[in-house]
Amino acid sequence: MVIDEYVMLIYLLFLSSLMTVVVGFNWQVEHDNTVGVIVDGELVFASEEERWTRHKHSPGEPPTNALRQAFLFLRRKYGIKPKDIDAYAVNYDPKLSPPSIRRSLVAAAFTSLIDKGVRLDLFQGGIIGKGLGTLRLGLLYLRGDYLDFARRFIRFAIHSTGEDAPDNIRVIPVPHHLAHAASAYYFSGFDNAAVLSVDGYGEFEATVVWRVRDGEFEKVVSIPTVYGSLGLLYEEVSAKVGYDNLEGPGKVMGLAPYGRASKYYEKLKSFIRFDDGDYPFRFFVPGKWKIKGTDVNYRQPYKFIANSLYLGGRVP
Repeated sequence: MVIDEYVMLIYLLFLSSLMTVVVGFNWQVEHDNTVGVIVDGELVFASEEERWTRHKHSPGEPPTNALRQAFLFLRRKYGIKPKDIDAYAVNYDPKLSPPSIRRSLVAAAFTSLIDKGVRLDLFQGGIIGKGLGTLRLGLLYLRGDYLDFARRFIRFAIHSTGEDAPDNIRVIPVPHHLAHAASAYYFSGFDNAAVLSVDGYGEFEATVVWRVRDGEFEKVVSIPTVYGSLGLLYEEVSAKVGYDNLEGPGKVMGLAPYGRASKYYEKLKSFIRFDDGDYPFRFFVPGKWKIKGTDVNYRQPYKFIANSLYLGGRVP
């Protein structure tokens, strides 16, 4: 289970020869929201939002404070103003998700930003302005234009420093699993490597294997979330044994090497098929939920597996 604790913009190091200043931050707003800055190919700034809000993992908190501090740092250290920033990178590409997911991201982003006091400048200027703002919001929802809110968020953070925001703000959406893979690769010290990214979910996939040669990423294997997510299973099993859903999976993964093969191993194995043909594995929950398809509640299969391991409620 890989948790988004560290700077997600490392995946853009390969663009350093083209760009001078790149700012990256977590977007969609979920947890462990972070901002980082690369100047001339070097990571010069990184800050987690939880350091400013004092809320562990910063759940549902857009990285407003961290981004503002990044702008202040660039101005103080390098004399770089927002208009000098070449691009912003985010660790999610909504175009890779189904339309229904994109629309849900727009709704979630709007609610999160409004709740946290981020001004979106949608409803300015009396009745006409409010009407036009409502129309624009509706169009953003229908198109699933989740990145429009990223640009509005950036403008809000820039204005909070007393600077003017440029008209054209370039936001580069990077596929979620590529972000994870690149953040591991660029810190590894290897020129060539195989990288495994295992997450709860991304735009549509949960596990990806990459081959990397001199910074060029080639996707070798991709397992869609609807075939089964090892990350989501870790979350549900962690909750079952008494941990929370953010820190729990990492702790359980750390404890796993100290365990022994047991009845749980065989029981877990019974929910996985390795003979699918198209993919290395898929989860199978007999008589309950269909993994290969769209589930009303995508967590239910994992809850079912966790409950079957430990009958009688949460493990003490």
